[in-house]
Amino acid sequence: MKTSATARVVAVLIAFLSGAHQGLAQPVARPVAGKGSEAKTLLVFANARPAYSLADGLESLRLHLQRVATRLETVTVSNAAPDRIAGVDYLVVYCPQPFPDLSRDFLRSIVEANKPVLWIGFGADNLARLSPFNGQFEISAFAAGNAVTRVTYRGRDWSVAVDPWIPATLPTNSASQVILSFQERVNDGTAKRPLCWKTAAATFFLAEPSSGALGFLFEDLLLDFFEVKGVPPQRVFVRIEDYHCRSNHREFRRKADYLYSRGHPFIVAVVPVVRDPSSGELLDMDSQAEFVESLRYAQQRGGRLIVREYAFPARDERNEEHPFWWDLELDRPITAQTAGSMRERLLRGVRQMPRQGLFPLAWETPHYVASGAAYAEIGKVFSTAVERVQLSDATSRANSEIGGLTLDRHGRLIVPENLGYVLDAPLHNEDAIRARAEILARLRGTVAGCVIHAYQPLEKLTGLVETLEGFSIPFLDLADLDDRVELPDALLLVGGARRTVTLRNALVRWKAFDRAGNLLAEKQEPAISSGKRDFQRTGAGDYQLFEFGEASE
Repeated sequence: MKTSATARVVAVLIAFLSGAHQGLAQPVARPVAGKGSEAKTLLVFANARPAYSLADGLESLRLHLQRVATRLETVTVSNAAPDRIAGVDYLVVYCPQPFPDLSRDFLRSIVEANKPVLWIGFGADNLARLSPFNGQFEISAFAAGNAVTRVTYRGRDWSVAVDPWIPATLPTNSASQVILSFQERVNDGTAKRPLCWKTAAATFFLAEPSSGALGFLFEDLLLDFFEVKGVPPQRVFVRIEDYHCRSNHREFRRKADYLYSRGHPFIVAVVPVVRDPSSGELLDMDSQAEFVESLRYAQQRGGRLIVREYAFPARDERNEEHPFWWDLELDRPITAQTAGSMRERLLRGVRQMPRQGLFPLAWETPHYVASGAAYAEIGKVFSTAVERVQLSDATSRANSEIGGLTLDRHGRLIVPENLGYVLDAPLHNEDAIRARAEILARLRGTVAGCVIHAYQPLEKLTGLVETLEGFSIPFLDLADLDDRVELPDALLLVGGARRTVTLRNALVRWKAFDRAGNLLAEKQEPAISSGKRDFQRTGAGDYQLFEFGEASE
């Protein structure tokens, strides 16, 4: 019997929903180490007083390591006493410069460590004559003078640039397990050089895994180093960038309709307050009805809102414009800003959003540049950020490039933008985005995200989405993460997020919303609350908003 068109459509929908359900069965989160999320990882680094590049490399390494959930501590070699090493579950040694100062006691503690050890960079030649490493490998004390452009990992060749790297050889009778290697001479399959291998309980990685595709491979092998048993599913995402009240709202709604029709949740980077360049007036949500309505429209269709802050520079008391989070001209932090002024500016637009039925789930730092002090203040409000993280206060020119969810040093969950953005040019640039996505799609537990600005035409968005759909990876929904947004008079919790808040003579009102922003339930607590209270999203709704009103005398 011939199947009707309606029946065929229903069958396709059932298959699609079944596949989507299977893809969402496992939560999107950082993978947990085999010894549990409370397992201790000690990161020991040499060269405590080098050029600022060590700080950048060290912070980048921390972000890579935090792809896997453990309790990470960082110390210098001089502070890595044997008893401290003995008390951790995983040990990582980072020596980014030649001839690190390593004591005999420290080397002995590595040899005797009854735990997984990951050695990164130089200095491993000091272990080559010690048991159980004696006769297993030979390592140079110097870096090679040439770059590597292709490596082999997990049975696949990868187009990856490696520079610097440290020459090493494994004897034919070595019991070491090669993890990552490259072909030293073209068309000579026998001339293999190891870049990463495992001997006994120690893994050696003889390169700098700071950024780019090599960093993505490094994160993947961390899953094995940390003995991860269950890797969360992969995700991709599209972020519509710089949407504000002066944007084209009709075109924005068309983009929301398109993504909704494809069944994809998406991210909208909202600029809640902008300055009118002609009048100098600050335009906020309370005065921009069409802007607010368009955001509600997107939210109902799978748009997850994040805050990007001002689209135009602020003005100081002398009416002079200046950047806020970073001095872009001098490439240094802005010393005139205080924690209080940063918090006040951060909250200005965010506080209006819940009153308008809009729910910001995360933050994005403008241009991905901010000082450590600014990140600390941002982290007190937003637990989640969708961005690349600036590595140190030394320069804004170095930021992170991570392949999946991680934590920064302020405890923020970082959802990485790692595919780049659609160029404002006649030609499409999906090829560059596709090439990077092809790498991340072949690795485990990755989150791959890209950017398209709100002013770009719909045709460019459709090309970008079709490129990502080609990898058959579900799109990320920020509402699946444990997001927290804390305001002076309110607390928004999503997923499994929780927070302890100190209340003072407060009336607590609870509201539950679905992901579209629809109110499902609300309740006013009859008693006045004071002191510390633990809040957690439970029961009804995807979003729960706790409002703290001051009780009247």
